[in-house]
Amino acid sequence: MSTLADYNQLLRLLLPLGSYEQASGTTIEQDIRPHARVFAELDASGEQLLLTIATIPDGLLSDYELDYGLPGACVVPVSAPPEVRRAALLAHQRETGGITRADLRALLARFDVELVGLQTYKPMQCIAPCTNALDSERSRFKVRLDLQRPINADMSCIIDNYLPAALRVDIREI
Repeated sequence: MSTLADYNQLLRLLLPLGSYEQASGTTIEQDIRPHARVFAELDASGEQLLLTIATIPDGLLSDYELDYGLPGACVVPVSAPPEVRRAALLAHQRETGGITRADLRALLARFDVELVGLQTYKPMQCIAPCTNALDSERSRFKVRLDLQRPINADMSCIIDNYLPAALRVDIREI
């Protein structure tokens, strides 16, 4: 949540260069201060409103999805029921960007895929000379995912859109 001082400074910075005196205590600042106060009050009111809403209202689902870049690849389409779209959005909000074993299990569970085992390898060229190519097949990190049969999800789509690009993923069905 932004404060009155934050909005005051932001509005002052948005003034065209050279046209206005931007120092504090000037007539321009006296004009900016009421506008900054209104923005700060709106910000606080919005925060209070979001704290009182228990879940994302159906009418705001499209706006939330747009803000988070959804629906993306391999995710729930817009034609899905609101409960399914809301669950996908909340799952996307919880993601932190790091891939741990728990994150990978949760990601695959969203697509009804069960992770049975995970084998990791070290890069083949981790101690190679600095003149070697950086983006080669041999220098990529490799993992093997052992997945429970049947796999009904598009694993290539999940790998391309959710896992790091430098990661080579081999899949074994168990």
